Amino acid sequence: MIQRWSITAVAAALLGLAGCAASPRAPEVPPPGTLRYVGVLPCAECPGLRTELWLMRAADGTPSGYRMTQQPLGAPKDAAAENRGSWVLGSGAADDPRAVVIQTDPDQPARMRSFRQAGPWVLRALDHQLQELPAAWPRSLVRVPDDLPPQALVLTAGDRLVRHAVRAGQEVALILPARAAEGWRWRVADAPPGLQPLAHVGHVPDPASPGSGFDVLRFRAVGTGVMNLRAQYTREGGAVAQTLPYELEVR
Repeated sequence: MIQRWSITAVAAALLGLAGCAASPRAPEVPPPGTLRYVGVLPCAECPGLRTELWLMRAADGTPSGYRMTQQPLGAPKDAAAENRGSWVLGSGAADDPRAVVIQTDPDQPARMRSFRQAGPWVLRALDHQLQELPAAWPRSLVRVPDDLPPQALVLTAGDRLVRHAVRAGQEVALILPARAAEGWRWRVADAPPGLQPLAHVGHVPDPASPGSGFDVLRFRAVGTGVMNLRAQYTREGGAVAQTLPYELEVR
């Protein structure tokens, strides 16, 4: 069991955290101060679960609730499941009593999930004994940059399998794993004219996996229609190791 922190400690620690597409609907806008994480977590009967975790906070920085959506990779949006409830911030993983640990639904053992803060931008999923999951499993959630609008569509490597509905003017961000220490980066091969590049935020390191982390690329949908975007994983002047195609339907 983790040790829960006082309200003052919680607030201080949080300050340190750094197919056809259906008609797009305006996403639910979370309250100010919400932390948003996106990634893929293990799944017993599918390649992985695309996961979005929203940690809401009160005005004083204390936890005020969470929302988590999970969807099997490649499944349509209506296959997503959503959970809402409470969350707490405390300390104590199986191998480190000082580790920062976030737990959702801490008073409901059947639903409780635990995440270790592996760095300012990364949460690492833990098992029910607060132990690390196998390194070969998908287990990381990456914090979405604070300046990205909450309505933005955030895509991971697993989201290439389906068409995504986007509203005209909406931002789109790719968050993709990369080994920057070895010179590997994600680059856009051929963005359609209807997708305006905004920024390449750069590499977000994952302290739990030295040399690795995540690249963030951002766009805005300025046109309409079906658009194809290709992201390529390559070294400077080297061959392309992987290509991820994404299909967006902008309306």
